[in-house]
Amino acid sequence: MLGKSLTLPALNGAPGESPPGADLASKQALIANEKRRRRRESHNAVERRRRDNINEKISELATLIPECLLDPNGASDLCALRLCEEANLRLCVFLVLMCPRLLGRQRR
Repeated sequence: MLGKSLTLPALNGAPGESPPGADLASKQALIANEKRRRRRESHNAVERRRRDNINEKISELATLIPECLLDPNGASDLCALRLCEEANLRLCVFLVLMCPRLLGRQRR
């Protein structure tokens, strides 16, 4: 018997065939693997959309920051001061125009 492979006879059916429960087990394993694959793909798609959404919002925020504030030179202080003055002026105009409306009165 040395050097020869040992083959066990099948319980039902011809020699070398798999037992009847093996087909069912392999089908269940394939179904489980397919479910895992679909679940993983779905999760990856959700995460990809989340990352894309975050990157889009970061890009939108980047457009709101004036380039002079990103300048590493000292000129950014003057630029920031001018931007604050402009924002202050816009806020004042907004308040003058909108306060009467917000308080329920109309300008005449």
